[in-house]
Amino acid sequence: MQNIALSVVLPKGLKLKNGQMLYDDTTFTFVSEITPYYASVDIVRLVGGAYTNKIPDLTIASMVFNVSQQADSHSYLMPATPQTTDPTDPQVRKMNLFLDARQNWVSNVSAASLVQNVWDILGARGSKTLGNFSNERLAGVSSDGVPQLVQSLRKEADKWRIVMNSGADVGFGGHVKGGWGAKALYDVDAPAGRTWAVTGMGANAKSVAGYGSSGKPVKYASGPMLAWRMGRYYGSYTMPYFAAGMSYPYVRV
Repeated sequence: MQNIALSVVLPKGLKLKNGQMLYDDTTFTFVSEITPYYASVDIVRLVGGAYTNKIPDLTIASMVFNVSQQADSHSYLMPATPQTTDPTDPQVRKMNLFLDARQNWVSNVSAASLVQNVWDILGARGSKTLGNFSNERLAGVSSDGVPQLVQSLRKEADKWRIVMNSGADVGFGGHVKGGWGAKALYDVDAPAGRTWAVTGMGANAKSVAGYGSSGKPVKYASGPMLAWRMGRYYGSYTMPYFAAGMSYPYVRV
């Protein structure tokens, strides 16, 4: 069985044959295999420090289980299973990086959540009044340390999450490479690009002088003779313009 916790309670007053008796209720908890479970209780205590010493093991294990479920939902890409155990093989190294990133993300997020929850309970302000005597509990001396620790844990987790999200294609604290797109790249029914059936001046060239502002050349210009259009998929095409025995190709855009 998986993900089952069984508690056995021995009531107070229970006596053994030798006369020994329980004066308080005693509870024993047994936990089955937990899955997913990507970090151990000891690792979370090591990351969280002294603030997690008083937290029961079962509570930490439950937090690890919950965060591990989140890790599965954040793992968009999974590295391919290596076909060898050679540590120098690129696929083996990639898989090890992914597993390490997932473990570090789970341990840091679990520790940050536990430390923050414990501090909210123990570090809360409160006051008691008895007659004319009043006692108020203020924030602890190390109140600045806990928020800094939680912030540091969450920053560390964010750097590992990009590795986990990418299936170890991106390193620790890195970023995804920029992409590019083009018209009709994924649309088979749409024409790709402008599809102009032109050469010469219509293809990344300028027109002859005299058609732009103050007689300067322009990128595209239509000649005195109207250009013909060849439909949606062909756009404009060139037309010769005869002047002084010379021909110039022009395009209509």
